[in-house]
Amino acid sequence: MIYFLDKNIPLLKIFQLKSKEIQELVRRLYNDGCGGNEIHKSLRGLISKRTIFYWLKSIKATGTIQLQGPPGCPMLVRSKARSLAKKLNVSRSTVRRIIKDDLGYKAFVKRVAPKLTEKQKIKRKSFGLWVRKNIRKSMTAQILFSDEKRFDLDGMYNRQNERIYAATRDEADEKGAVHRKTKFPTGVMVWLGVCYEGITRPVIIENGTIDTNQYIADILPVALKDGKQMLGNEFIFQQDGATPHTAKETQQWCKIHFFDFWSKDRWPPNSPDLNPLDYCVWNELCQHMNWSHVVDKQALINEIKQGVFGDPPLESLPPQFWDLISKYAYEESVQNVISIAGFWSDPFQLEKYINRSHFLPDINNERDVRNETYRKNILKLNAFVMTYSDIDETITPPQLGRFLGYASHSLHSETWNQSRQFTEDLIRMQTLYEQGKLHMFIGHTRHQDVQHAPDKEFFFQNILQFFNNTLS
Repeated sequence: MIYFLDKNIPLLKIFQLKSKEIQELVRRLYNDGCGGNEIHKSLRGLISKRTIFYWLKSIKATGTIQLQGPPGCPMLVRSKARSLAKKLNVSRSTVRRIIKDDLGYKAFVKRVAPKLTEKQKIKRKSFGLWVRKNIRKSMTAQILFSDEKRFDLDGMYNRQNERIYAATRDEADEKGAVHRKTKFPTGVMVWLGVCYEGITRPVIIENGTIDTNQYIADILPVALKDGKQMLGNEFIFQQDGATPHTAKETQQWCKIHFFDFWSKDRWPPNSPDLNPLDYCVWNELCQHMNWSHVVDKQALINEIKQGVFGDPPLESLPPQFWDLISKYAYEESVQNVISIAGFWSDPFQLEKYINRSHFLPDINNERDVRNETYRKNILKLNAFVMTYSDIDETITPPQLGRFLGYASHSLHSETWNQSRQFTEDLIRMQTLYEQGKLHMFIGHTRHQDVQHAPDKEFFFQNILQFFNNTLS
C-alpha cells in the first residue's frame, strides 16, 4: 500500500497544508483503498478519527466532503486556540483554520440567562400562552414597559470589548486597564418607561430605594401622563413583580387610573429577557453616558438625563455656571463654541447682547440695521402661530416663545403690547396682529416633555388647523 504521506514528513509540513488540500488528500486516500484508521495514521492525528469517518460517510453518500455542522448542539471547544497551537508547535491561524474550515465549528459566547425554577418555568409558559391568545401583534405597539435600575458612581464596563493595548501588564494598568469598584458605591435608582413611540422622562430616586408610597406618588403619575402623550388614553401598562409594584395600594391605583395594566399575577417572575428595558434600553443608556464626568451624585444624575434627552439639563447645572454665562456669554470665543450663549438675552447687558450675540438678535431682528427681507417675507404669511408653555423649566422666561424676554435692567418679563418687539414692529408681528393673522397659544408641558413626548392633543387641537394655509 502506497500512502501520500509517510512518517518521514515533518508534522509542521502536514499542518501547512490548506484545509481544501487536506480534504482532497483524504478523498484520494479513500479512493486508493485506505480505511479511516489508516488515513488517521497517515495524517499523524491532524484530523480526529471522528471527523475522518464523518468525511468518509459524506464521500460515500455524495462523492464529496460536505462541510456542514454536525447535528445537535454545537460542540464546545474547551481548549483555547493559543494553548493548542503551542502544544502542537504550529501557528494559531492554522489551528483556527482547522477548527473553522475543516471541522465546521463556530465559537459561541456563553449567554447569561435567568436561572429559573420549575415553578417559574410553568408561569413563563402560562404567560406565553396567554400572550399568544390575547395579545395581537398590533397591540404590542400600545404597551408601555417599565423598569427600575440602580446606577452608581462606579459606572459600567464591558470586560469583553474594553481592551487596553500595551507592552506589559503594568503599562496597561497605568493606562487604565483596572476598573476599580468601591464596596458600597453612592448611587441613585432610576425608573424609565419605553414603548413603540419612544421613552418617558426618567424618574430619579436619589436615596437609591423605592417604597410603595414613593412609587405611587412620584412614578405612576409620570407613567400615566407620558404614556397618554405617546400612546393616547388606551394603552397597556407593564410592571414587574417588585414589591412596590405588587402592593395592594399600587394595584388599586393602577386599576383606577390606567385604561389597562398587567396585574401582579400576570407578569412572570425572574423574566428580564422579556422586557426591552432589560435586554436593550438600559445598556444603550449607559453607552450614551460619559462616565468620565461622573465624579459625584449630581454629575451622575446629569449624565443620566443627558443619556435620555440628548442634551444637558440646564436647570441642574451649578450656580457658578450662570455667573460665567453672564460675564462671558458675549465674548467671541464663547459665542463660537457654546450654543446656548447665543440664546442668552441679558437684560443688564443689552448693548453687548445686540451687538455680539450670534443668534437671538438676528431671529428677533433687534440689530440697528433691520433685515427688511425678513420682515417682507413674514408679511407673506396667512397665519403666524406662536406658543409657549407656562410650566417650561428650561426656557427662562417662558414667554421667549412669543419673542418676549426680560424688561430692560429688570428680571420682570415683558408684556406683549409693551415689548420692543411689538411697539417697534421688528419682524412685523404688530402688523400681522392688526391683520388678524397672529395666533397665540399657551401650552402646559415641560420643556423636556416636548422634546421627548410631544403633547399631541395640544398640537392637534391648536396647531394642526393652520397647516397648508400659511403662505399666499
